[in-house]
Amino acid sequence: MAARREVVTSILLFLGVAGGLAGLGLVLRLAVGSPPAAALAVPAGGDAAFHLDPADPQLGRRAYAFCQGCHQPDGAGIAGTYPPLAGHPRVLGSAGDLIRVTLHGYDARSGLWNGAMPGFGERLADHELAGALSWIRGQWGNQAAAVTAAEVAAVRRAEAARTRPWTPAELGHPGPP
Repeated sequence: MAARREVVTSILLFLGVAGGLAGLGLVLRLAVGSPPAAALAVPAGGDAAFHLDPADPQLGRRAYAFCQGCHQPDGAGIAGTYPPLAGHPRVLGSAGDLIRVTLHGYDARSGLWNGAMPGFGERLADHELAGALSWIRGQWGNQAAAVTAAEVAAVRRAEAARTRPWTPAELGHPGPP
């Protein structure tokens, strides 16, 4: 029941941000999952009909809808469960580690946070991930360089064999948020 409530909350939050049938399609794709990458007819990112337009000036804000259910619209996170993105060292640090976490997920349930982040690598295209990460790195007082679709593609290729979320032990603790 909690998972269903989370999906409904995500849908409502996303529709409030992005609106329209394309937004609903993206949320439903997130909620039900995507087929394995090998089964996709288009490059990573799933159904091409639901891709966010790379030319959309609001792409990053719209793509952040995938994140805001846990990290909140204001980037404050949920105490003890999901970290804030505002001022977080992982957000402000290496774009590579941030991309890795976003592609494959992050399981910090045995560490400082009691939440696990799903990976979005099979659900979002490189430009969508780059848009969301760039938006996050420039919001709530954050002042970090934008992330490009080429950077996301390079990390995606380098980590293509990875099938599980990253852990704090693998990436190191970035410090207090």
